Amino acid sequence: MGDGHPRLFVLFPRKACRECEDRLKCTGNADGKGRHIFLLPEPQQKIQSPVRKDQKTGSWQWRYAIRAGCGATVSETVRAHGLRHCRYRGLAKTHVQHVLEDGSGN
Repeated sequence: MGDGHPRLFVLFPRKACRECEDRLKCTGNADGKGRHIFLLPEPQQKIQSPVRKDQKTGSWQWRYAIRAGCGATVSETVRAHGLRHCRYRGLAKTHVQHVLEDGSGN
């Protein structure tokens, strides 16, 4: 791949996919085209496989929902309210703005 990360690209022939009994269960292969997959080097694959399995559990999804909610809140405040923009230039004035907006002085 062009991103510099090592991977193995596997392309199954169309004929093999069309004849496969599990073709309709195969992700992205409902139209009869050949299936292609990317495989990571073995040490990375050994990490990724159990993590993906864990992502299907309710406890993982619950924890991720909290994280996603925090990310959405930050995104909204940045986009809608200019959270990352300071009205002033210079360290002293910027610090005053942070103290006034935050109330804690940190």
